[in-house]
Amino acid sequence: LIRNKVATPRAATVQEVIDRIFAQTNGLVTASINGSGTGLALSVAGGSTVEVQAGTMDGSSFGTAVSERTARDLGLLGLSGTGTVDGTRVATGVGTVRLESLHGGSGLGAATSLTLTDRAGDSFTFSDFASHDTLDSLLRAINTAASSAGVDLAIGISDSGRSLEIRDSSGGSGLFTASGDGASALGLPGTGSSNVARGSDLDRRHLALGTTLASLNFGKGIGTGTFRITDSTGDSAIVDIGSDAVTVYDIINEINSRGLLVEARVNDTGDGITIVDTNPDAAVTAMRIADVTGGVAGGLGISGTASSAGGDIEGSLEKTIDLDVTDTLEDVVGKINDANIRVNASIVNAGSGTTPFRLSIASTIGGALGQVWIDSGQVDLGLIRSAEGRDASLFLGTGNPATSFLFTSSSNTFKDIISGLEVDAKKAGASTTVEVSRDFTKVVDDVKQLVTTLNDALGRIAEYDKYDQETEKRGALLGNSTVARVRQQIIQTAQGAAKGVDGRYRYLSQVGIRFGKDGQLVFDQEKFTQAYETDPAAVEEMFTAFEISATTGSTSPVEGVTVSGSETTTSYGRLGFGDLFDQLLKKLTNSVDGVVTIADRNFQEQIDGLQDRLGRFDERLESRRVRLEAQFAAMEAALAKLQGQQSSLGSLALNVGLALG
Repeated sequence: LIRNKVATPRAATVQEVIDRIFAQTNGLVTASINGSGTGLALSVAGGSTVEVQAGTMDGSSFGTAVSERTARDLGLLGLSGTGTVDGTRVATGVGTVRLESLHGGSGLGAATSLTLTDRAGDSFTFSDFASHDTLDSLLRAINTAASSAGVDLAIGISDSGRSLEIRDSSGGSGLFTASGDGASALGLPGTGSSNVARGSDLDRRHLALGTTLASLNFGKGIGTGTFRITDSTGDSAIVDIGSDAVTVYDIINEINSRGLLVEARVNDTGDGITIVDTNPDAAVTAMRIADVTGGVAGGLGISGTASSAGGDIEGSLEKTIDLDVTDTLEDVVGKINDANIRVNASIVNAGSGTTPFRLSIASTIGGALGQVWIDSGQVDLGLIRSAEGRDASLFLGTGNPATSFLFTSSSNTFKDIISGLEVDAKKAGASTTVEVSRDFTKVVDDVKQLVTTLNDALGRIAEYDKYDQETEKRGALLGNSTVARVRQQIIQTAQGAAKGVDGRYRYLSQVGIRFGKDGQLVFDQEKFTQAYETDPAAVEEMFTAFEISATTGSTSPVEGVTVSGSETTTSYGRLGFGDLFDQLLKKLTNSVDGVVTIADRNFQEQIDGLQDRLGRFDERLESRRVRLEAQFAAMEAALAKLQGQQSSLGSLALNVGLALG
């Protein structure tokens, strides 16, 4: 069996999408960014016609749906024409969203008409929905048309940022009305007797199949790990999310490939993943999801148990806090802080007026990623936005945007603007000159950390692979070949030379890092300092050298067929110890064929086998118990009959004796 490693790397940029369209159409179709910079345009050679349809990917209905969504998200699905044709908008403007992102990604549907009547009785009808692709553009057009028609109604974004609101300035005393399929699509209230009325939640989509996992949880990501899903029949499987999982699609695909009676998909409101129970029969138990290693399920919000047997698990980004009319300000603060949301609630004493105390809610995530939308519903908490989180910006260069580089950061710290350089911005202002010098203390601390990390790994291995003669206790992995292999490769890498480095220093021992008698690395700081002072460039090269000498691409002579040695490989001309250990760890922990991954998979198979044996043994025990109980019941019945016969014989003997007497 040869594992199929042929795979097309995912497109990470718009340019890569453009390049693939050109390459996979043999140059017949050229993609580019359209003139307005809002989407893609396709140009077909020779006056031919271009038409964009969804493919089938892996042949499954899920794969077809993903392909269709990909084409739609690129603004190309259904596009047809000759010459050059523009796709639909995929980029929004400043402070607005695409209409397609509303209602969880389903947009406004086929809305065609909106009729508004103000409280003074004036009305008008708007029908030009097709000409607008952003919410801001549509609202401006509606309000302009209303004003031109003499209707004193305006539609805007509510304070919560999740819905629209209608404002009536006519001065009339009647009811305003909003009707038509456009009113329903925009979530507008049908009627109202006040001058301001808020509509329903528009469910702006925050999550899509292409959303990167690194962007979730306010940019903190979800990490890697495993979690167990138990469906409503009681069957379970482990879902392993490694570093190769990049998008929400990867997570959903992993879950749906486990053969359980569940289906993972982006929920209808577009703010999380829903795990749907697809069991066609009566549910035996409620579906459960629990993290085994790491916190992936928790980070996705799907860790837990369905509310009932046959129920679904909803992993929504939206959190609801229930407030009571009797709650005090302290109660509200406590409930918010106990809800495990990335905000801090507190009470601020403004020091003036009859009600000096105020509720303050601040995001714990800095910058634009820390944006939090709060909708207090029918509870008027009097919330106003006092400060808006923004990313810090830093220009590197002359200050002229045309010739400078712009860097942004969610905090005031900018890392790796220049390799190894970290800049802390103290205040906004004009240009300044930065003097850069080596931080030798930081260098020593980093080297110490490398030694500590390696010693920790070797120490853990030794703990699992030991035998205590006094207590006669064995380590859990004593004699395991994988443990021995991992230890050997770590030691060989630490004792070997940096690859391709020809400077003064090539071995760790030359700069004061060597193995001691106890098998642990020892760091001689004095020797390291001497080596660094002698030739700092050589020390740096020994740790950080990196050079790719060749890369071979994947080939597949027949679609879906893999030939040996056809996977993408990279050869390195120079590698310092930093990347040597990085490459080693990748080889050991690769999610497909890593040494540790294979060992873990084998252990899991052994555990599953033992669980199956235990299950069969339990079944045999149950069968034997039932049989013995039946035998015991039969024996009890037989004894009862014998006792009855004995009693009858005794009575007969007594009667015979009396007759003879």
